[in-house]
Formats: sequence, C-alpha cells, structure tokens
Amino acid sequence: MSEPNDKPNKRRFPRLSVSVKIEGHWWDLEGGRRKLNALMTVISEGGVQLRCADLIPANARVEFAVKVGTLRRFDARGVVRWWRRTGEVRDLGVEFEEPIQRLGTFVEKELASQGTKVG
Repeated sequence: MSEPNDKPNKRRFPRLSVSVKIEGHWWDLEGGRRKLNALMTVISEGGVQLRCADLIPANARVEFAVKVGTLRRFDARGVVRWWRRTGEVRDLGVEFEEPIQRLGTFVEKELASQGTKVG
C-alpha cells in the first residue's frame, strides 16, 4: 500500500495518515439526520477519509467535530464523494464545503517533521 503522498499522486492538497475517532451526524438523501461514529484515517485541507460501519451513500452530507494534534477543536462539514467497502466497514471520502487552511498548514508541518516532501 502506498503512502498518501507517494507518486503518482496528483491531488490538490497533501494528505496525512491519522487515526482519530470522530463523532457527528450525517443526513440521508431524504433529509433524515443520523448519528456518525467513525475513525478518521486521512486528513487534508480539502477533506478527510473516514472508516465506519454505517452505510453512508455518496452525496450524503456529514458534519463532525475535529480535534487533531495541536489544533483546537473545530467543526467540519462536507459531502461524501466516494465510498468503498472494506470487509465489514466502509471507507468514505469526504470533501469539505470549503478547504480548511489551518488543517492544511498542520498537515504540511507534520509531513515536514516526518521528512516527507510536500508538493
């Protein structure tokens, strides 16, 4: 398995592997609000990858609080852009409504401290 920043990765934002539990909510396509419990496995300025047991479809809205590293806790909102089943769980790609610049700065600093080239 490749690291998030290995070539030929041509993403808009650098990504960082993490393991952070999050809680929040997601809205089904009919507008019903549901509880979200997930593990955040990858973060970037533009979004996150989550792992959860819920069957959350693409285009569902999600909202959750994030506390990672030295950053103060903040709320994140986004849309599920993709999902894939991995055994009994699902991995979800969530794109934030707007890029979160301070999260991007945090990711770049963490990658630099690990000796990972960014960009």
